[in-house]
Amino acid sequence: MKGIIFTEFFDLVAERFSEDVLDEIIDRSELPHDGAYTAVGNYPFEELASLLGSLAGVSGLDAEELVSAFAGHLAKTFATKFPQFFENKSFIEFLESVDSHVHVEVRKLYSDANPPEFRTRRLNDSSIEMEYRSHRPLAGLAEGLIRAVAGAFNQPIELTRDDRKKDAGEYVSVFGINLVTVAKDGPVDCPKPAIVL
Repeated sequence: MKGIIFTEFFDLVAERFSEDVLDEIIDRSELPHDGAYTAVGNYPFEELASLLGSLAGVSGLDAEELVSAFAGHLAKTFATKFPQFFENKSFIEFLESVDSHVHVEVRKLYSDANPPEFRTRRLNDSSIEMEYRSHRPLAGLAEGLIRAVAGAFNQPIELTRDDRKKDAGEYVSVFGINLVTVAKDGPVDCPKPAIVL
C-alpha cells in the first residue's frame, strides 16, 4: 500500500484529534518502523488496519465510521492534488474513468502502485454498477470515497453495497449507484461521510 495513504491518515488524525492521539495510536500499533512513512514508500496493509483499530480504541468511534471519514479526507486531498481527474466530467463519467484514466495516471506516478480494480457497467443515464476487486479488504474505503466524490460533484445518490465471496485471492464488492434527482427549488441532500471528524 502506498505511503501517501498512511501520511494522509496521519494528517487526518493530527488535524481532527491531536498530535498526542497520533502518537498514542502509533505506540499502540507497535509498528516495525515507529510510524515513519514516506508518501512514495510501500507498506503492508496490515499496518493501516492496526492504526485504524488503535484509533477506534482511543477515540471510541466505530472503525467503519472512521474509514468513511478517512475516505472523505482522501477525496478532498485527491481533488486538491489531482484536479485534472475531476474536471469536465459528470459524477458517473468520473466513476467510469477511475480504472481507465485515474489509476493509469497513478501507476505513471508510482510505478509499483497496486490500486484496486473497478469495473463499471452503466445501466442507464442515472445508474451505474461498479465492481471493486482488491487483495485488500477496503470496500468500506471505496464506499466512502464514492460518497465523498458524489458530494464533491453535488450529486445526491442512492448507494448499495454487496460484499461477495473472496475470488481467487481478491476481495470483491459490487456497488449499485443511482443518481437522485431533486426539484430545482428543492434542497440537495448529497451523501456525507457517516461522521465528520
